[in-house]
Parts: sequence; C-alpha cells; structure tokens
Amino acid sequence: MNEELELFTKAIKFASNEQYLDAVQEFDTIINKFPKSNLADDAIYNIGLCYFNMHQLDVAITHFNKIIKEYPEATIHSPNKNEEGKTAAKALLGIFNCYFIQNKIDDAKKIIEQLSTYDNNSFIIINNTKHTFKKIAGETLKSLS
Repeated sequence: MNEELELFTKAIKFASNEQYLDAVQEFDTIINKFPKSNLADDAIYNIGLCYFNMHQLDVAITHFNKIIKEYPEATIHSPNKNEEGKTAAKALLGIFNCYFIQNKIDDAKKIIEQLSTYDNNSFIIINNTKHTFKKIAGETLKSLS
C-alpha cells in the first residue's frame, strides 16, 4: 500500500472512531503531501464531513465548496464500490445537509437545483438500490412536510 492510501485509511479509521481532529490532521497531510493525488478531493470532503459531525457547519461548508471550486471533475474514491460519480456532487449534498440543519431551507432548495447537473451519474447504493444525491436531498426536504 502506498503512503497516501495508508494515510487515508488511517484517517478514515480515526473518523470512524469519532476522533475527528486526528482524522482532519491525517487528511490535511494527504492534501499537503499529495495535492494532485486522486485522494486529495476525497480528503477535503472527509475534512468537511468531520467538521459536519463536530457541528461546525460553516467550516464544513467551506471545505465542501473547496471541492466544487478546485476539484470539479474529481471522482469519488469508494473502496466498497457503493458510491459513484463526482465528488463535487457529494460535496453539494454535504452543503445541503448543513443548510438543512441550519434551517436555511431556501438555500437548501438552491443546492437541490445544482444537484440536477449530476442527477443520474452521481449516486450511492443503499440496499442494492441506486439513490442519486439529488434524490436523497429531495427526500430529506420532503420530510419537513
């Protein structure tokens, strides 16, 4: 296993154990040492997710936006093959979730519109069923009704 994949695996383990600051540190190491790596966008996404889980939603949004701006064509790294598509679409779902939690529903609706760009080619598989990130956001919004 190469160094960047070892760092990524270690960071994921930290995040899985809710050791978010340690995970952020490892993900940052990947970004700094391997900025052109196929894992750099996934590292930034996971930093955003760590901050989301620590309820630092504005910091999470900053990281999710960084993916959209700096890695718009990057693809999701999914060792389990349960996700596919652009990391930017997954980042938009992250932003949607932040806005939803902050009760910024109008902003969340704008994100759903942006997710239309990725509608069929960026998704997660749950119980052998394909769910686009747009569909997940839409269903979350419908839960308010």
